[in-house]
Amino acid sequence: MTTAKFSIVDSERALRQSLLEFQAILDNAPLGVAFTRDRRFLRSNMRFSDMFGWSSEELAGQLTTMVYPSPEAFEHLTSQAIPALSAGLRLDVELEMKHRNGSIFWCRMMAKAIDPNDHSAGTIFITEDITERRQVQEALIRARDDLEKRVQERTVELATANARLREEIQDRWNAEEQLRYCANHDALTGLPNRRLLMDRLAQAMILTRRHGDMLAIMFIDLDCFKQINDRLGHGVGDLALQAVAERLRQVLREVDTIARVGGDEFVLVLPHMTSDNAVTDTARKILTALAAPYPIEGVPLLVTPSIGISIFPKDGGDEDVLIRRADSAMYRAKELGRCNFQIFDEDLIPVL
Repeated sequence: MTTAKFSIVDSERALRQSLLEFQAILDNAPLGVAFTRDRRFLRSNMRFSDMFGWSSEELAGQLTTMVYPSPEAFEHLTSQAIPALSAGLRLDVELEMKHRNGSIFWCRMMAKAIDPNDHSAGTIFITEDITERRQVQEALIRARDDLEKRVQERTVELATANARLREEIQDRWNAEEQLRYCANHDALTGLPNRRLLMDRLAQAMILTRRHGDMLAIMFIDLDCFKQINDRLGHGVGDLALQAVAERLRQVLREVDTIARVGGDEFVLVLPHMTSDNAVTDTARKILTALAAPYPIEGVPLLVTPSIGISIFPKDGGDEDVLIRRADSAMYRAKELGRCNFQIFDEDLIPVL
């Protein structure tokens, strides 16, 4: 009997020692640990008490909802926990929880059922305060978002600046192109002016030498054009000049150059002429086209041309000489009654 009594005492002493050792382990654990059953706290360690502000004795028997920010937060966790714990899995989530003083902090919670097949056996919860880590993560996320926003804003700024720069470059290029065009073209008709004419003539002479064919230069002066300006006004005269330019464009080839060099004076550069007949045929086409009436402001207006022609290389090897000789031939055409063409002949036509 005495031996049995000592065995019971020893067993109780050993059990108390085990419980003390177990509690010592729990209390010295760096993580919060709590045992629950039927949604009530049974036991917790000191770290759990520190995290939530309730002593183990105060928590014992209390509903576990007291450490959640709201009933909705508790139900949300429960909807995740029940399927996992019932399947014998470990729940591992990060969520907001509530301190005794009402403050909210971030917590990592790990939970596992003691016996998945027996809910009455309870659940063990391990908690870790991760507020600082979450704050660092959130700060990093904010910094990343802020950086991305700034990069986006800067990208938009650069794109806008780049577009504005391209627009300015295009505007400048357009302005320079317009200046180049104005420097080389007649403002009224859009035809090449004397400057561009001389360049085109020089290029045509080079190609003619290379190919061994003929180059015709035609000097056109409109007969009695001053009377049109005096009688009908310069507005009508300008419309007539534009109409003459358009008819010349329609009659001549793309390789030909049509230039306006004075008030009613035009010079044509016609490369790749194969014979004298080709030159005279072209001159007749021009006469026919320009001598037809012009419907200017509803009134048929007659404007006839006098045309002088010089041929390269026969009539000279210099641009100015060729134009002067075509000009001299044009004056010969006027002397012979106007509305005709004359080819330069140094035996008949003096050079002006």
